[in-house]
Amino acid sequence: MALTRLIYASLPVRFDLMTLASILFEARAANKRDRITGHLICRSDLFVQYLEGEQDMVATCYDRICNDTRHVEVTETLRGACGARLFPGWAMRHDPTQSVPFPRISPAVLAQMPHGDVLDAFQRISAEMA
Repeated sequence: MALTRLIYASLPVRFDLMTLASILFEARAANKRDRITGHLICRSDLFVQYLEGEQDMVATCYDRICNDTRHVEVTETLRGACGARLFPGWAMRHDPTQSVPFPRISPAVLAQMPHGDVLDAFQRISAEMA
């Protein structure tokens, strides 16, 4: 199967530690089962998530995400083949810091940014982890 990456943005309905813990617990269990790895940038005003794995598994995961009521305005930013994983070994890494390189914008505006800008942010995060 081809390795695929998908990036989306959304607006949290409610952002608190319990909601975040629930999201991470469920995502890590499902992603481990489905061999999906990735990274979640989570702020009170914006979620941006990078997923990578087999094409069918990533598509199924994204369908679940789109139906999750803990966020709205789920907007796909980038989808396509990738040669290697950026976050191997991370069923779902998360970054709750405010130092994320995205301004306070809506998911729709983020989706209109050049794909390279959004992907570059995750590539920088991956490189900093190495």
